[in-house]
Amino acid sequence: TLTDGEMTRCARALRIGRSTLYRKVAAYQLTRPGQSPRR
Repeated sequence: TLTDGEMTRCARALRIGRSTLYRKVAAYQLTRPGQSPRR
């Protein structure tokens, strides 16, 4: 099991990673007009 410190570190990394991922996906959608962005 994870300790509280590891959990918060994971959550923070996940939150940062998710925002970066969304930005990448948004940029990717712009380069591919055929694909409709999924919400």
